[in-house]
Amino acid sequence: TARSKAAMLLDNQAQPGIYRHVTLGEIFEKHVKPYGLKSMLADSNPTLEHFFVGMGASEWHVLELFCRRTLSTRPRINVDGVLDLRQNKSGRSLTIHNAVGGQIYSELSVTTRRQGRVSCVYLKGKDHRYNICVPNLSAMGNEIQTKRYLEIPREYEGDGLKYTKEYMEQKEQSCFFVDILMPRIVDVCVADKVNFLGNTLRFPDLVVVGVEQEMNGSAVFTKLKAHMGRG
Repeated sequence: TARSKAAMLLDNQAQPGIYRHVTLGEIFEKHVKPYGLKSMLADSNPTLEHFFVGMGASEWHVLELFCRRTLSTRPRINVDGVLDLRQNKSGRSLTIHNAVGGQIYSELSVTTRRQGRVSCVYLKGKDHRYNICVPNLSAMGNEIQTKRYLEIPREYEGDGLKYTKEYMEQKEQSCFFVDILMPRIVDVCVADKVNFLGNTLRFPDLVVVGVEQEMNGSAVFTKLKAHMGRG
């Protein structure tokens, strides 16, 4: 049993405070590099005029929030131990189907939580009233309607639309998952693309969000979890 460098960033809290004119490079130096990650891949070195680190936030949360606000990406650590923040990650593509030349599978499970989609969000305004309504256009017409009342976190500096968009996207991704079991150890990583071509079900645009591999006395398998959309 071992803890990865990513786990170290999740285990440790960041020092609270307010940054001014802070760059991605400075965030990396203070919140990531001390835990053993020596390099990163990024398309640019963006700057935020103001960046708030709240009490209790983990080092990973600080990094993830900065990347979402500046690069519109989520960080990941690749198999070489390098922090990857690129917009177009160099994820590989895997085709899964029980035919000659394809990666075979033994089980498929599809989970759809229709109640997980958020229909609209009411934001708390400066007058402390929840009178700002932001609808989820992609959920319009659904038979199940769900609404949420939210306060804008301080680290978003009043940008309620950006916060609401990220919140809705996160909920959208969490309500549809595909679990695929393959009877061998498969070389697949988080953020890789998957084309699943079954006899009756086809999912041509999946992104891997979790991988589990196991070898024991009776079985060898890889189980991956994927969803539609961005990695």
